[in-house]
Parts: sequence; structure tokens; C-alpha cells
Amino acid sequence: MSSCSTATGPRLLTSPRAWRCDARRRSSSTPGAGRRGRRRGLRRFRGSRDSPRISRARRITSRSSRASGRSVGSGWASSAWATIRSARTESPESRAASLQARRSQASLVSICGSLARRTPRVAIPRRWVRSTSMPRRSLITLLGLTLLLLAMAALRMVAAPPTSGAPIFALPADSVEWEIRGVRVLIGVVVGSALAVSGVLLQALLRNPLAEPAILGLSAGAGLGVVVSIWLMYLATGSLATYSPPVISAMIGALGALAIVYALGQKRGLIDPVSLILVGVVVSVICGAGMAFFQHLLPAQGWAVSLQWMMGSIRDDVSWSRLTAIGSLALLGVLVGVRLGPAMDAATLDEDEARSVGAPIGALRLTLFALAGALTAGSVLLAGPIGFVGLVCPHAVRLLVGPSHRVLVVGSALAGGALIVGADALIRVIDLGAGRMPIGVLTALVGGPAFIWLLRRKETWS
Repeated sequence: MSSCSTATGPRLLTSPRAWRCDARRRSSSTPGAGRRGRRRGLRRFRGSRDSPRISRARRITSRSSRASGRSVGSGWASSAWATIRSARTESPESRAASLQARRSQASLVSICGSLARRTPRVAIPRRWVRSTSMPRRSLITLLGLTLLLLAMAALRMVAAPPTSGAPIFALPADSVEWEIRGVRVLIGVVVGSALAVSGVLLQALLRNPLAEPAILGLSAGAGLGVVVSIWLMYLATGSLATYSPPVISAMIGALGALAIVYALGQKRGLIDPVSLILVGVVVSVICGAGMAFFQHLLPAQGWAVSLQWMMGSIRDDVSWSRLTAIGSLALLGVLVGVRLGPAMDAATLDEDEARSVGAPIGALRLTLFALAGALTAGSVLLAGPIGFVGLVCPHAVRLLVGPSHRVLVVGSALAGGALIVGADALIRVIDLGAGRMPIGVLTALVGGPAFIWLLRRKETWS
């Protein structure tokens, strides 16, 4: 037999299941009377007399339900019937204590509800709420820089006709011309990204927006390390036919130059922006003189290649293993920069304020110090000392996306790659009758005026 029996006769509705079944039966027998049937069943259930204490429990529960804003009928199975069952089984003392607790709870809920209704709502400004998602402006800027990088790469692939004189699109896909141009595009992306990210890291490390690998002497120091290693190999073997400078030589030179600049650019334990720039320029000049001296000691056949490399140019004889290693280093620098973005944001404050918010200043300086030197060394090995990329790209991206280093690192990497690839495509088109122009000349023509403009805006760095 079903639990909801339809047998005729008197009913004793002593449970929620009984009055629900009665309401369901009445609503099914009378069309359109579902809600009325449920209300009638509820009234019959309330009107059934079992004992005075059960009726009293029902009244107390009804009061607490009205005070807390709950409906008696909707939540009866979970609240009211539990009270009735406890009233049947509990002792008089425990029932009195339970009813007193329920009265206190009902009054407290009523007071809180009235206060909540009378309290005006306060609108929190949207700018106070920190969003975990990337702002739309930053996302659009990064997408635009990505498209710019792809456009510069496509322009470099078709910038000039091949040496055979035939159209570039008429060549097969596996031709040497396509391979050479593709390698140059990859080298440009790696070099530009490494220099731009190195500039961002140095500006965060030194709290100086004028910091840049070429201005602080890192590029010249890395170049000096490379030339010294070439000279030592020439003294040891007497030949430079198959020698390729190791990455460690450039890294030692870059880190040594940065250590000197960092030590001499301080006054009473604080970094002075003007002294830092002056010391960097002096270190760069000294390292340049050292490169010229050791190149003078090399044989005459290496002069032309070394001079072109010193002015900053992409070499065509870069091996795939070296390109892969330095490309992996550049990618690691971007990932570490993104990971340390919030810490670099805190490091732009005073040292005491940065420590108060929990920024690990000591470990952060050591990491940025080593990473900036490694990125500069890798870029110098591939294309020589190219200046002002780490100055122009971070400031241009900062004007678009703001000071957040997490977005700034990615945007600067894309902008640096687009700048170097575009400059390489431009020098393929410009023909002055004296050979291919070095990339460092174009970047200096763009970065020099930008550096003077930033230097005159003292409110940005003083």
C-alpha cells in the first residue's frame, strides 16, 4: 500500500508526511486547487490536538520562524517537526531550557534583521577591489605587440630579393635563402627580448628608469669578456678558425661591469641616479677601450668581422645549438620576470616599505642581478653590443600598460623582438653603397633622443 493512502475515514495528521500527502490528494482531486489544498492541509495539521506541550512547542517554533524570516510551511520538516519530536521525548527541565534558548535566539535574529534592514548599503568603489584577471587594456596591448612582432617577422622574410635575383616566393620552401632569413628572424626575436627584459630588471633593481644594459656598461663588459676569451684562445692555439666564444666569458664581463657600477653608484648606502649613470658611462668607455686594445692584438683577418660585431649586427654563422641555448635563457628570463612581477612592484618603493609588505629584497636583488647579466651576455654573443633597446621598449610599453611589472616584462619582450627584427628588415632595404649597416646604428639613432628626453624629465627619476 502506498504511503499516501486514499482510504476514507477520519485522519490523524501527526507528521509532515501525512499533511503533505493529504494536500497532494486534495490538489489532485480538485483541479486548480493545489495551493489551496496545501494550505488546508497545513491548517489541519496545526489544528490537530495531541497534547498541550506539543501545541506550545508549535507556537514557539512559529514565533522563531517568523522572527528569522522563514516560512512555517516550507521549512516545517526540518525545523518544526524536530521541535515537536524533542518536546515528546525530553524531560520538563530540558524542554524549558530548550524553549528559553529558542526565545533568545529568535529575539537575537529579530534584532539583527531589523538592524540589517535599517542599515544603508555602502557602495565600494571598483578601483578599490583588486582584480585577479588581466585588465582589458593590457590584454589588447599585448595582442597588438604580438601582431606587430609577427608583422615585422613577415616583413623581414620578404624585405629584399634573394641573391639569385628571382622573387622570394618563387623559391622552394627548403631553400637556403628561406633558412638564412628564418634564422635571422629568430636571432632578432631572442636578442630584442633579452635586451628589453634586461632593461626592465635593471630598472627595478636600481630603482632608476634610466637604467639600461648599454648605458650601465653591461653590454661593453660582456663584449670585453668575449674579446679577451678570443685573444686567449689565439695565444693558446694560434688560430681562430673554429673558435666560438663561450657564454660564460660574456657573462663574467657583464656581471663584473654591473658589480662595479652598483658599488660606485651609491652614496651613503643609497643609490644615486645621477652617479649611477655617470659611473655606467665611464665603465662603458673603459670596456670599449679594452675591446679595442685586445682587438689590436689579434691578427688582421679578424679585424673586419670583429669591428662589425662591435657595432652590433646579427651574424649569419650562428649555430643552432647556441641559438637554442640563448633562446631558452631568454624564455627563462621572461618567465622569471613574470613570476617576480609583484615583488618588483614592491621593490620600487623605499627599502623599509618594501620589507614591511613582505618583499624579499636581498634574494630579489641577487636574482635580478644574475638574470640581467645572463640576458645581456647572451644577446652580446649573438649580435654584439646593441644599445638603447632596454631603454626605449620598457618605457614605450609602460606608457601603454602602466607600471605593473608582470605585464611590463611580457610587453617589453614582444616590443624588443619587434624592434630588432624591424631594424634588421630596414637595413636590408637601405643600401648606401658601403655594405650592410649595423643594427646598433639604427637603435642608437632611435634611443639617443629618447634618453635625452627622459634625462630632462627629472620628475620621472629624481
